[in-house]
Amino acid sequence: MIKKITKFILIFLFLFTNNSYSGVKETGSGPIEERILNNVKNRFNAALEANPDANFLIYIALTSDGEFHSEGEMFDRKIKNKDHKEVYKNCKSLIPKGEDCFLFAINREIVWTNLEATSEGTAASEGTDEGLAILDKDKKSGRFFEDQPDVTDDYQIHFIYFLGKKSKDKERDLNGWIEKKVKKSDDLFFKMTGNKQRFKFDYRKDGKLDISFVRMDRIANKKSGWNMQYPDYFLQKNGFNNPKKMYFSFVETKHQDGGMMGPHHGYLFIKSVGSEISQVVIHELLHGLGFAMPCTKGVTRGAHLNTGILGPNLDRKLGKAIYEHGDPTCPDLKDSAYLTPTSDTPFDPIPIACALAQKVRGTPPGNYEIPARYTHKKLLKGRKNEWCTYKLSEYAEMKWFRKWKK
Repeated sequence: MIKKITKFILIFLFLFTNNSYSGVKETGSGPIEERILNNVKNRFNAALEANPDANFLIYIALTSDGEFHSEGEMFDRKIKNKDHKEVYKNCKSLIPKGEDCFLFAINREIVWTNLEATSEGTAASEGTDEGLAILDKDKKSGRFFEDQPDVTDDYQIHFIYFLGKKSKDKERDLNGWIEKKVKKSDDLFFKMTGNKQRFKFDYRKDGKLDISFVRMDRIANKKSGWNMQYPDYFLQKNGFNNPKKMYFSFVETKHQDGGMMGPHHGYLFIKSVGSEISQVVIHELLHGLGFAMPCTKGVTRGAHLNTGILGPNLDRKLGKAIYEHGDPTCPDLKDSAYLTPTSDTPFDPIPIACALAQKVRGTPPGNYEIPARYTHKKLLKGRKNEWCTYKLSEYAEMKWFRKWKK
């Protein structure tokens, strides 16, 4: 039976379009800001490469209120008239009445005409509020609002004191609170490895832990609460996007969970974590480093285990399932590029996570590959809910963040 493969979502920022009408099979036309055009092409080419046998059908819309929308699907067969009607209808359902959608790509070819690059600055922006939401009262001696110059270009973990838009500043980045918690967590991790390895942290040139201060520009919805998607976007948009860094934020807020983390960004919710801060820091950082992997023995509940630090009780042990497990076909924590001393065969978790996410979601943009030495079938297959928010700020649609109020 012929079936659609999966939903394929794209977003593009257009300067303008000279179409006065549209409809099913009506091709769009108009230039795109150069930075966005390059991103569009890279993402489309990555999708083609990741799905060599698939055909794509994509419609996009630029509405008069400055919003940008897209709708697309991926097929394992020849695209038919009914497919055009369905995708076009779905695109129309996303936009105000009277607005229209245009054909952007069909099969494996972009058909949008006059697809030329224009200089940056004249296009309507669909990004977040410009810059960090820094208040005058936040400007204090010894505080840094940006990642400071690195003393090494090695992989490292950067820490952030992250406040909500209206959160009270308890100066945890200035009074030593964060440094104390980080050191205690690292000492515990060192003990859990059998006194063999520690985390690689980001330090300033004066030898102190590099901690950035960030205040959110939006407020989380009271019902749905905090989620990682908009904070990841906001932090990346404001410069916390180094591919050789993991970013871990101590957040001055409450949450139903003590913490959460995926590839690249993670969060610990200070007002909810209780007395197990060190365990939660290690637990979440391990998620950021990719564990538990799809091929990890005993993996369950997404990326968790039933025992050890990744288990429900946060036991103070790693366990052989993730550390020194002896299976060269599946990543071992001891080989993480974010641990020191560095393994002779280190791996970067971001390419693995993003390669798996592309199989499921078609994002993030770019070319990512799992190291050839990892051949475990479960790893290569991945999970149904693989995801990677690296480069989220380059392709996110602001409608995804509507529950975050300005």
